[in-house]
Amino acid sequence: MNGVKVAFCSAHLDYRNCALYLPRGYDGSSWEKLDAPKTDLNVIREDNLASKRDDAIQVFLSDAKKELEKGSLVFLGGDFNEPSHRDWVEENKNLYDHNGVVMEWTNTLSLENSGFIDTYREIYPNPISHPGFTYPADNPLVDIKRLAWSPDTDDRDRVNFYFLLSQCKTKFKRGYYCWPQRVG
Repeated sequence: MNGVKVAFCSAHLDYRNCALYLPRGYDGSSWEKLDAPKTDLNVIREDNLASKRDDAIQVFLSDAKKELEKGSLVFLGGDFNEPSHRDWVEENKNLYDHNGVVMEWTNTLSLENSGFIDTYREIYPNPISHPGFTYPADNPLVDIKRLAWSPDTDDRDRVNFYFLLSQCKTKFKRGYYCWPQRVG
């Protein structure tokens, strides 16, 4: 783009072992209702890591490093089927049927530790005033209980993200422009 290499990667990560359902009282692969919510962080973490999402993110990070070495700007967007570590925090542990769980979700944390920025949380850092739900999708013609995988719980969450490498971030109003200054 205007002489700048851009590597834009899209993701639709593994939907199985969607551990965000465990604290809400549902199995994250069959979506069957459990006898009780599972709030043990070790159980949630183990189920979450049984998916292939973390493997996919590691492959992406390896490729992103190569793209960065070639001088490319690197972006990642898509459906992670996993929440953000910035969203399951102390302040909302009793909202949205988190049932007291504060969780450091693997993939957003890995991306952040590798220098990527969650653009939504950069603009709206407060998960209470701006939860940024991306799931379930709102459709005014269909009852929300029919759109959710766990209809007896509040499973609103932010599982779709847009990340960019922090080295290319220039904040301009409410958008991001990572092009060199000469491009404007």
